[in-house]
Amino acid sequence: MKLTQILNTLISEVGEGSSQPFEYLAANGMTSGMMDYAINGITSKGDNIDIELTVVVGGTYLIDDIDNYNLAQKDGKVMYISFSIESINGETPDRKYGEINDVQYMYRLMATLKEIMLPMIEKEDVSFITYSPSSKVVNAFSNDKGKGRDILYKLFIGKEFPNSEVYEKDDRRLIVLNR
Repeated sequence: MKLTQILNTLISEVGEGSSQPFEYLAANGMTSGMMDYAINGITSKGDNIDIELTVVVGGTYLIDDIDNYNLAQKDGKVMYISFSIESINGETPDRKYGEINDVQYMYRLMATLKEIMLPMIEKEDVSFITYSPSSKVVNAFSNDKGKGRDILYKLFIGKEFPNSEVYEKDDRRLIVLNR
């Protein structure tokens, strides 16, 4: 399949939003602007992946070293999102992380993120989202280095917030929502 066909498929799936979210639980109430979620993901092969999602909503201090993008004139809250894979079929993630390269799984994960994040973005009046598309585990066990995930995140955010701007620095992404 050519790259353009793959991207068109991704855009179509992200755009239509037909994937069902995974089961998830809020692990705590929003305290100090932070909320943790336990997500139980299942790959198309039937592997169970337990994920911890951390969402932090706060001030521009969350932008960290990406603050050189002339954001001084922009106000608003920042949403920082972070994942950690707790287990894959009960094993530590470093043993089986390479098996997560599953498009259907990623669509369902994006549907889960959408269900969790969109209401929080509206309620908290978030203006910026920041994330890192890869992790040390991905870098050690995959040649992708998070590129596929980064493309999917950008497609999702671009679909939900068509006027958004993406800034990149090293392994950090800053999205200005421009709502």
